[in-house]
Amino acid sequence: MRAGEVKLAGDVRAAIDALEAHLESAEQPRDPAEHARLVMLLQDLRSRLPRKARGPSIAAAAVFIVCFVTSAILVWKKVDRAEVDAQIDAGAVHLAPSGQLRSLLQSLPVTEIAPRGHSTLQEKGPAASKARIEKLSCSADCTLLLKGLDLTNVKQLDLRRVPQVGSLGIAATGADLSIQVVAEGTLHAEYEDGSANTLTIDPPGVFTVRGGATRLDFNVITKSAENTPLEPLTVSAIDFDEEIEITNEGRPITVRRSSISKGSVHLRRVDRTTALVRGDSVELHGFEGRLHELLVTPAGFHVALVGRVDDLRIGEERQSLMPSELETLRADSGLAVYWASAMWLAGLLVSILQWFRPRG
Repeated sequence: MRAGEVKLAGDVRAAIDALEAHLESAEQPRDPAEHARLVMLLQDLRSRLPRKARGPSIAAAAVFIVCFVTSAILVWKKVDRAEVDAQIDAGAVHLAPSGQLRSLLQSLPVTEIAPRGHSTLQEKGPAASKARIEKLSCSADCTLLLKGLDLTNVKQLDLRRVPQVGSLGIAATGADLSIQVVAEGTLHAEYEDGSANTLTIDPPGVFTVRGGATRLDFNVITKSAENTPLEPLTVSAIDFDEEIEITNEGRPITVRRSSISKGSVHLRRVDRTTALVRGDSVELHGFEGRLHELLVTPAGFHVALVGRVDDLRIGEERQSLMPSELETLRADSGLAVYWASAMWLAGLLVSILQWFRPRG
């Protein structure tokens, strides 16, 4: 308030005090008209006083705080779990098997099999060679058939594809792992000492690929160039990264990158789909669900999955794509959310107007 306004307010207050004292000190009744005139003059003087700003209303402040906190929670808080389904084409798949399915690669025809790392390939039977086979392959006159990988003790399964040679790499982490191969016809065997031999298997014989202490690792070449379906799987974790070797300052180093070529991820509850392009990373944290389609394709793998995640991150920025509580509420309740939003805005507006309304 400026100095002139302060002086004017002081003069008006003094006039009001004097008039009030005069009205209260009257010892005998005065003319009613005169009394009414003085009362009206007193009301006029009181109206000339500057209005004091109303202090914040506790109720209005409480309404404002409740509305603000509620809106912040609904907009910024992500849901704890979300249902997703996805269709993904990739060059590598890493997963942790779970559930009741206990076999993979059942009756998968191949034309070549080669153990890797500490895994070994040997023929079963009393007449079998004791030398370890580095690679076993067959021509058009023979068959090689994987009997199935027992998943009971498998903690992690890594599938990799090399499209240039049609190779399918299979690695399973776990103790005492093995897979049997049924062979028939004329085969070519290459041994660890560098020798080679032609084997004629009739009737069908069995070879065993046996893993090392903690890992079973081998490559096969699939027989068909068409899509080869593998068994559906229930899994508790999955990702699509691959390891590649690059040279850094003359030294080879191994780096991880996404092997995804295309696909899409769909958040079912809010009906939101994100398209994937080559090189996009997908992080399905806390995934629990099912691969209801797992195909070996000429270029890699096609995976169709459905399940629940704790967090979903896509792309280089790795920002969470989990829906907010507000998105979920809107998807579940529809029109009710719009009415609730209108009431919330009305309450917020009323609280602000009450807060800043001047005192009468």
